[in-house]
Amino acid sequence: MPKSLTLSHDLEFSSITDAKKHFDLFRTGGDLQKDVPKEQFEQLKLLYDAYCKATDYTPKGEVVAFFPTIENRNGGHTRCLAARFSDGTSQTFSLDKALRAVASGD
Repeated sequence: MPKSLTLSHDLEFSSITDAKKHFDLFRTGGDLQKDVPKEQFEQLKLLYDAYCKATDYTPKGEVVAFFPTIENRNGGHTRCLAARFSDGTSQTFSLDKALRAVASGD
């Protein structure tokens, strides 16, 4: 049976696959290095906070923005998402890892 994800009362997914389809548009759409719109930010913040809680990860600071970026991985380039913190630093994060960690916490 697929693992479901609930991030809020109006942001529920019946499977990790459905959640990935939804959030993947935030990663692949929009301009590189440009902050996602407010509604997408709020949804990604729910996911990021749930991921940090599920993995006992303490973020570097308060997240103030998310944006699509390019990261070098395994000899190639991958479009991914990054979080920008209140101190101006940023860090990429994996949608796949976040979704799996949050789903296993259900």
